[in-house]
Amino acid sequence: MLYGTFSDSGPQHSRVNALISGPRVLRDDNTGEVTTIVERRADAIVGARAPSCLIFHTDRGFMRLWNYPRNWNDLTDQELLSLTESNQRSQSA
Repeated sequence: MLYGTFSDSGPQHSRVNALISGPRVLRDDNTGEVTTIVERRADAIVGARAPSCLIFHTDRGFMRLWNYPRNWNDLTDQELLSLTESNQRSQSA
C-alpha cells in the first residue's frame, strides 16, 4: 500500500508518508507470525521524532521505530527483530 510518491512534480501532500524502502517480510518459523517492515518518510507529520521511521506491522498491530540504523535492510532478520525488543525495553524504563 503506497501512501505517496517520490516525484517532485506532484503536490506536496503526495510525498507525505512516502515509501522510502521495503517492504521486507519476516516469518517466524516457530509461531508462523509474519512481520512486514517498511521505511517511510515522516518529515511532514506533526509530532514526528525524525524525518523517517521504520514501521513493523503484524496481524496484532504495528510499531513505529524512530531510531534505527540507516543500513537496516542489510541487517539479518534476528538483528531487525532485536531492534524492536530493545525499543520496547527503553520505552518501559
